[in-house]
Amino acid sequence: MPKKKRDELIWQMEMLRFLPTDPPGKSYEEIHEEMVFLGFGMTLRSVQRAVPSLKDLGLQLNDEEKIHRWYWPRQYRSMERQLMPAAEALSLRLIEQIVAPLLPDSLRHVLDGRFVLARERLEKLRKTNHRVDWPEKVAAIPSHFTLRPPKIDPDVLRVVQEALLEDRELTIDYQGLNDSEPKRRRVHPRALIQSGGVPYLVATTPDSEDGPEIIKQYRIDRISLAIGSSRRVAPSNFDLKQYLAEDKDKVGSLEKIRLELWVSTNLAKILKDTTLSDDQILNFQDDGATVTATVRNTLRLQQWLLGHRDNLEVIKPAVLRNWMAKKLEAALARYR
Repeated sequence: MPKKKRDELIWQMEMLRFLPTDPPGKSYEEIHEEMVFLGFGMTLRSVQRAVPSLKDLGLQLNDEEKIHRWYWPRQYRSMERQLMPAAEALSLRLIEQIVAPLLPDSLRHVLDGRFVLARERLEKLRKTNHRVDWPEKVAAIPSHFTLRPPKIDPDVLRVVQEALLEDRELTIDYQGLNDSEPKRRRVHPRALIQSGGVPYLVATTPDSEDGPEIIKQYRIDRISLAIGSSRRVAPSNFDLKQYLAEDKDKVGSLEKIRLELWVSTNLAKILKDTTLSDDQILNFQDDGATVTATVRNTLRLQQWLLGHRDNLEVIKPAVLRNWMAKKLEAALARYR
């Protein structure tokens, strides 16, 4: 198949995939926006020519208003339910249990349609295939207490995502923890990171173009306004994999430390299977075990140490031991 014809078939399939199965449907402008978001270099005019040519496939035109909108007839929804493989429905059901508590509504809504189809497909299979009951017997629980995900403005998220994918400069109104009100910033989007239930924008500042790049993180829920720009972002040496490997997404020192702990027998058994680092050394004793590991002194490490305070003692380094002692003394003072 010629490349041009193959590319045309690909974008047609993608376009048909996201069209709704209920009126009012999507307008030409909305379809064009979605195609651009997916990375297809199409003009609005090309969309206006292409969509009507697919009416023979069953597309319906809603022309009750001045704006023409397109959608699939209702019976196509039931067809999709029947065509979804049972294995896919089972996987989606389990995935829903895992990600639903972690993702904000503005991020999860793009998956909700598939989750609904999966549940409906499994319900129909339940009477004829007992194996579809197994997702109801499996649960995903966090290993620690988790906060509810923050509320995110879907329009803000959409503008941020588009600017990132299109390499465009972004203007945001952002209110940090120490800000009394939102402050306007110009940023160059470099990546999106989902940390637990909180999404972050990783960006560089345009003002750092002539010097070392300044990389900052912005919580999406603290962005009250996002405005896209036609200006392209400056070339960058930013590498997401390296950024994550260096733990720069974590708050705290980037310097590695040689951590030495005494831990209880039960915590030692946990660390035997889920280690602190690749070079962890665990030595069991009569009253517990000693653990040494090379780690970074990040906020997450500190939170883990405090969370297991009843089952461990920080021996080295001295600076971390002193920090732990002060935290515990301050906590105890509040209860006196």
